[in-house]
Parts: sequence; C-alpha cells; structure tokens
Amino acid sequence: MAGIQARSIALLAVVLAVTACPDTRPALPAEADASEPSTVPDGGSDAGDSKCVPCLVGTDCSAGSTCLQYAADNYCAKLCSGPSDCAPTETCLVATSLAGAQVSACVPAGGACHGPGCGTCNPGFVCDTSAGTCVPSPADGGTLPSNRCGTLLGPTETACCHSCSGGNCQTNGCYGGWWCDTVTCRCHAPPTSCGTPDAGTDAGTVVVEPDGGLPPPTGSVDIHGGTVSRLYFAVIGDTRPANIDDTAGYPSAIVNKVFEDTQAMNPRPQFMVATGDYIFASPNGTEGAPQLALYAQAAQRFSGPLFPVVGNHECTGYTAGNCATQGTKNLTAYMQTLVAPLGQSAPYYSIPFKATDGSWTAKLVVAACNVWDAGQSSWLSSELAKPTTYTFVARHEPSSATNAPCVREVDTILGRSSYNLLLVGHTHTFSHSGKEIIVGIGGAPLSFGSNYGFATVEQIGAGFRVTQYDYTSMAPVSSFVVPY
Repeated sequence: MAGIQARSIALLAVVLAVTACPDTRPALPAEADASEPSTVPDGGSDAGDSKCVPCLVGTDCSAGSTCLQYAADNYCAKLCSGPSDCAPTETCLVATSLAGAQVSACVPAGGACHGPGCGTCNPGFVCDTSAGTCVPSPADGGTLPSNRCGTLLGPTETACCHSCSGGNCQTNGCYGGWWCDTVTCRCHAPPTSCGTPDAGTDAGTVVVEPDGGLPPPTGSVDIHGGTVSRLYFAVIGDTRPANIDDTAGYPSAIVNKVFEDTQAMNPRPQFMVATGDYIFASPNGTEGAPQLALYAQAAQRFSGPLFPVVGNHECTGYTAGNCATQGTKNLTAYMQTLVAPLGQSAPYYSIPFKATDGSWTAKLVVAACNVWDAGQSSWLSSELAKPTTYTFVARHEPSSATNAPCVREVDTILGRSSYNLLLVGHTHTFSHSGKEIIVGIGGAPLSFGSNYGFATVEQIGAGFRVTQYDYTSMAPVSSFVVPY
C-alpha cells in the first residue's frame, strides 16, 4: 500500500509540474482550420496515402481527405462519392467527421487498421466501422430494434434462456420463434406490441418502473463508495466541441440536459461514471481548463457523485498519447477539476460498494489508459485480485483501440480476472459486445447513427440491465441484460 501511495503522489507531482508531452504526431496549431475538403479525390498518387493515418483535425490529412473516426481511432480517410472511389476492401461510408460535418469517405469495410476488426459478424449483427466491432443491427429508424421489446429479446439475439437443446435452437436459447425474457430467463410467445415506460404525472420527473417487480433501490453513495440494496448507476461519455480550442462551441446544451435527465429519473441513479474526453483543446494551451469548467458546471445538475475516467484528449489528444511521465496542461486541469474533488491523488482509483443486507460486495475500478506505466499495471492487477461479488472496470478506449497505451495489457489482465462489465467510450456511439459497453454519446460529434444521451446500469435478478436513453425525449432507445 505504501508503494502505491508513493507512486500516486509522484504521479500527481509530475502532473502538477507539467511540461509538454513529447509526441511523434504533428504539433497542433493554436487555431486549426477544421473545415472539410470540398472535392472528391481523383485517385491520384496520394489517393491511398491517408488511410489509417492518425489525426486530430482535418489539416492533419492530405488534400481530398478528412479526419474521421473509424477502426476505434481517429484516422484520415479519402473522400468519396460512391463505392467506385474506394478500394475493394473499403466501403464509401456516410459519416460525421471529427469537425462535425457530414461526409462520405473510404474506410476499411471490416473496421480494422491495427486491431482485429469485425471479421464476419453473426446474423442480426453488423460491423460498426467506427468501433471495429460487431453490434446488433439497428432497425426501426434508430429506436427499439425489431428483435427487442423491453426486456424481451428476439430469436437472433444472444440471451440468457436455456429452454432449447439440440440442432434447432435459436441464438436466444428458445425455439419456434419465441422470445427470451432477460429478467426471468424464460421463453415467451412473440410480443404483439412494445410499450414504453410510464412517463408519470409529475412534471419534470421521469418514472422508470423496475423490471420483475423489484422494489426501487435504497441506500446512498458518496465519493468514497456506499451501501445500497442494489446497484443502479448512469454512464456518460465523450463530451467535447467538434473543433479544437472552440470553447464557445462546447456542447453545454447536450451535457446539461443529460445530467438534468439523470437527476429527474425516479428512481434516481446512485452515481455516474464518465468514460472520458471532456475537452478538445491544444494540450498545453489555454482552453482545456475553461472547457473542463463547463463540464463540471453541467455535472452539478446531478446530485450524486461523478466518477471520471481520463481520456486521450485530457493527455495529448492522440489515442496513442501517454502522459505517465510528462503531463500536459490539459491533464493538470483534469486532475484539479474532476479528480481532486473525489479525494483522489492519481487518475486511477477504485470505489467500493456493498449490499445493505451484506449479500454482496462490488467495486468500480477506474483505469487511466493514457497515463499508463508499470506502477499502474501492478496496481490494477492487485485491485482486480481483491475478492468482490461484482466488479466494474472503466477506461476510455475500447478493446478494439489496440494502439492506446494500456489496452493490450489491460485486456490481458482482465482475461485472468473476474469482472462483470467493461465501461468505455472513445468511439462516439453506443454499442456493446459481450461485457464491453461503449458509451460515447455525451456531446461529441456522433459516429455511428446513435442518439445523444446516456446509459443506465441496473442490478436485477438475471444480471445487469443496460439501457440507452435519448437525451431529448428521455425515451429508452435499447435495453439488454449482461448475465452475472
């Protein structure tokens, strides 16, 4: 313990005595021109040079290219007008650039640059090229997918039911077209209609009825943890302006509403987890602190504690940036604004929880991927080894972002540990794959047809129910259960 505390104190000292963090990428301009190229390339000599080249702004890319989020990172991509402008292994994707403009650009069809990518997705799933992973196929205009209805999952969804055995089983564990109830893990006849939660009669209050007749959670959580009857918390991620140093363009309207929505929920989530990237500012400029102040002001609209994760934008901006030995002004501002109020001295920490009746224990383990070193690696292994009934791990980058400093090593550590959910952001979408939940819809330009909003995680009988909410209507967009 003394060694961990010493490392934490030393790290904080480095952060507070900040110097410019060396980086192999081009230096960021004080005022970058984030406008998008207006012409489609003609396949000249530099037509393929831009693919998978890391970028932060459009001026990092060659003529005829733009800075886009795909393959779990921010890369340059050649603009296109149709499939014929792209290579056979690429797709001409209509997407949102890092500057927030709608563009069409050539990206790897399998969502891979340095990582494994999507490969071949199972039926009912499609490749999210922004995250480089397979996700459930969207339907119904981006609302509830056609193979989901509340807690019921259709034949092609992975679920907890086990009513079928043999060669005719559906993916959800049922047969004959029946749906799986993820609360009871029993099969049901297909639903004929799909309602939404009762909006209640109290103005300004959203009532979300708990599944399975469970009573509302009780107990309390503060910055040191808490004791509750069952866990119920919210997750927000990736809130930043579209252009570098554009503090005037900070998405305050979105993030303010997200925290207001969460505060208005009944029952109210006990705490919030933020998955990183609260700013888009030059690493050692003057705009990082004001943008973090705007985020902190928004967070005050929620009365519970906020447990933040450091993102790449709180370091150098680049996914591969590592500020473990030399920090940036942005990292200093992050530590002072969001971490120090928790009583924490390092950007990685753990928060304990326990049941009111003593039936379970849990912990939230926050890793700092862009402040990664051997000391944190040892701490993480030790922390995950501590026995708890449930474990939630939070970091900024998803597993597909293999060029981030900690991802490969943390995934190795997780592979030999017991955990329930991995909460991440970085890609500006909402998706899930196994235990990994990507929540990056807090205000940054969206990358894969998601709605701005947040997610909740609720402990129920069958596991942890994750629900995505739209920030404007507070309507649930999708819901699924990750079994214990």
